[in-house]
Amino acid sequence: MYRRPFKLTRTYAFSLSAAILACSGIAHHSHAQQDGLNADPHRADATLVEIMDAIVMPAADTLWNAVTVEMTADGDIEKVPETDEEWAKLRRAAEQLAQSAEMIAVPGRTLEPVGTEHPEYELNTAQMTALVEAKWSDWLADANTLHDAAMQSIQMIDARNVSGLSIVGGDLDAACESCHQQFWYPSN
Repeated sequence: MYRRPFKLTRTYAFSLSAAILACSGIAHHSHAQQDGLNADPHRADATLVEIMDAIVMPAADTLWNAVTVEMTADGDIEKVPETDEEWAKLRRAAEQLAQSAEMIAVPGRTLEPVGTEHPEYELNTAQMTALVEAKWSDWLADANTLHDAAMQSIQMIDARNVSGLSIVGGDLDAACESCHQQFWYPSN
């Protein structure tokens, strides 16, 4: 079982509100399109950090935690999805991850809300924004890699392939780390 080691742990009090904002932005966008109020199909209302906290991290954690092995004095205890409900939960997480990759690729998205920077271990927002703008094709490639890993997860989930799901977890981790190392904390 592959378990992603987190280099950083970020918690934000606004995670729940970010999810609400993201959903309300999507709903607002849908109604505006129907009413002809906004011809631009892309809306960048939620920041990247809000998308990461509200959608990407919870969905990725769900997939990474789908297959685990706990070592105990009595032997190893393997946890794998077994019920239809458990597999459905995993599929929803993979679908959310695939859709979040598309949200990440929307041009002009603000990266972080004001006051949430952590200069002790990450670039500041201006530096990140400059990197994204200068390396837009790399940014899109990373978003596409995340999307591809999510779609591979869906294939493994639909096939109920436990070992394949574990392997794809490593691909998902690589997709995340590739982007983080280039755009979030490249000097660490």
